[in-house]
Amino acid sequence: MKAFLIKKEIIATETLALQFEAENPIEFQAGQYGIFELIAPPFTEEGKPNKRVLSFASSPKESPLFTIATRKSPSAYKRSLAILEKGQAIELGRIGGNFLLPTNTDRPLVLIAGGMGITPFISMLKTIIDIKRPYQIKLFYSNHSRKTAAFYDELVLYENSLPNFQYIPVLNERFSSSILKKYVPDILTPTYMLVGPPPMMDTVLPLLITEGIPQSDIITEKFSG
Repeated sequence: MKAFLIKKEIIATETLALQFEAENPIEFQAGQYGIFELIAPPFTEEGKPNKRVLSFASSPKESPLFTIATRKSPSAYKRSLAILEKGQAIELGRIGGNFLLPTNTDRPLVLIAGGMGITPFISMLKTIIDIKRPYQIKLFYSNHSRKTAAFYDELVLYENSLPNFQYIPVLNERFSSSILKKYVPDILTPTYMLVGPPPMMDTVLPLLITEGIPQSDIITEKFSG
């Protein structure tokens, strides 16, 4: 299915959010991804496809509109995506993924994101606003600096408007047990959702397990963005 670019904006250093309108309504769940293929891109790399897996950063209720976000990079795909112009089309392929918002609102959620791993959580927060369910959420978001934190201003607005939501930016330092316990005194009560680049995942997941959090209470997804 084709989708046409209607808006593109810089949301952090070297980071773009792109809003598209699909030619037909699309169905996905908050936290899922799509396969996005460029059509006749200006830059290509031999042996590499013109498609990538990217998470949705919008609520399903916005369909046929949807948003994706990505860091710029020297890759042919990212260079071509960055210069896509309003009205140009991409091909939206398969939609999938099991990194989904839990249905139980009685148990608190602790969301931990690094870099562009924030995108599925943006989709979830927008969905919670749409469906008006009483989730209790603390979001830890790790970045090198304020300038590299995608959706920073939007998350601040959510903290002011979304009941029982707390945004905790973790800037220029590693996520640690002390940071977690400062904001989550009873660390064994919540369900944890963890998404980010592999080096972050390889550090934070063992940290949570070392603190006694059962792996069955941790939902994970690796994400490079």
